[in-house]
Amino acid sequence: MQFTRLLRHTAASPLRAMLDIPDVRRRLIFDLKQRYFNELEIEVPIGFGLKAPIASPEFWISFEEIFFEREYATLLENIVTEKYFPQRWLDIGCHAGYFSLWLTYERIKSGLTINDCRALLIDPDPNIASQVRKLITTNRLESSFQFLPFAVSKDSGETKFAVRGFMSSSLATLGDETTDVLSVKSVNTKELVSYMSPPYDLIKIDIEGAEFEFLNSYEEVLKSAKHVILESHSWHTGGGGMQQLHELALAKNFRILSEITSLRPVTIKGKPESCGMLLLENKS
Repeated sequence: MQFTRLLRHTAASPLRAMLDIPDVRRRLIFDLKQRYFNELEIEVPIGFGLKAPIASPEFWISFEEIFFEREYATLLENIVTEKYFPQRWLDIGCHAGYFSLWLTYERIKSGLTINDCRALLIDPDPNIASQVRKLITTNRLESSFQFLPFAVSKDSGETKFAVRGFMSSSLATLGDETTDVLSVKSVNTKELVSYMSPPYDLIKIDIEGAEFEFLNSYEEVLKSAKHVILESHSWHTGGGGMQQLHELALAKNFRILSEITSLRPVTIKGKPESCGMLLLENKS
């Protein structure tokens, strides 16, 4: 036993000596962050025993927007009352899963429990699948959260999906050109409701320009929703800009309760574009 400990100490000593050299240490840290970031197992405690795993550097951006900038907080305040808080929701284009984690945190903060909520998270990006599954298992949300690695699209069966970094992955027909285009499974209305049956208190939709297709192709899902948070992109597939989305939402029997317009400049295919968020309420 003593010999084994001595052997381990001897083997570790050269590595420790190297780590004492600042230039070597900086290089090793750089390589770890660039190539093995997910193995660092970074988990940020957010309260009430919940943790946000950060499996990639780009996930910090989404985490900051949702938990520090609280980009959804104002919209949520418009629908939450003393007697009502969203209990069943769809997270369409869930990315790293932080919106659903944040909503769960807000529920607990309001005196509610995890056990009586249900969420379906959907996103076809292969780069985020392991992150979302880790978020679910880390927080023991297997009985409340379900994840589907599918796309929403007017095309049934499969559709082309462009993988990009920093929350810009989308259907291949949208956004700037990319060489990483995959065929991914798309989920239709019938399949979606089979995974989580309506009604829904809330649907959050952030699908980088495919929201026009969702509003048109998933009417059975939409009409079962009490509220919708729609991330709007002027370069959506309908081609009619923000006004077209407003008109389409009204035509689908929703009223616009609130709108937030992003001040961050966006350039798509060399053209200036805009994005924002709509809070919609079902008039039925």
